[in-house]
Amino acid sequence: MHYWVVQGKTSKDIGDILGSSPRTVNKHLEHVFEKLGVETRTAAANLAAGKMRELERLPNATTRDLRPW
Repeated sequence: MHYWVVQGKTSKDIGDILGSSPRTVNKHLEHVFEKLGVETRTAAANLAAGKMRELERLPNATTRDLRPW
């Protein structure tokens, strides 16, 4: 779900992709934002982009190195 937020997808778009309602997507995102310590999609996307930049600088890094989010 976070991937699609970073891609700029709306809750409706994400819901269509996952076969869920936009309201369900929003509720999941609330939990994700809480775990990340952010309040907005923009903040979550910026955090993810920063983590990806960190990963790109690490030799032999994998997506496993991005955790915890």
